[in-house]
Amino acid sequence: MGNWRRCTWRADDPGSLPGQRQTLSNITGGFTFDPLRDILYGVDATADQVIAYDTHTWQERYRIAIGEDVSAVSGKFSNG
Repeated sequence: MGNWRRCTWRADDPGSLPGQRQTLSNITGGFTFDPLRDILYGVDATADQVIAYDTHTWQERYRIAIGEDVSAVSGKFSNG
């Protein structure tokens, strides 16, 4: 699977996120961070796409169609 690490913080507590803050309004589904490439991948549930963001510039790098309908995340994240 590679050298992926899980990055978690509380969505209801912005102070729990270390470092820089960035608002990504297109991310309405889940997300994950690739520390080897410094890319944040997030799901745009409206467009059913994965969006890749460069975490140095916060510019969109590319999008990938998921190929099926996905739901938006609602409510708080769990501790899992």
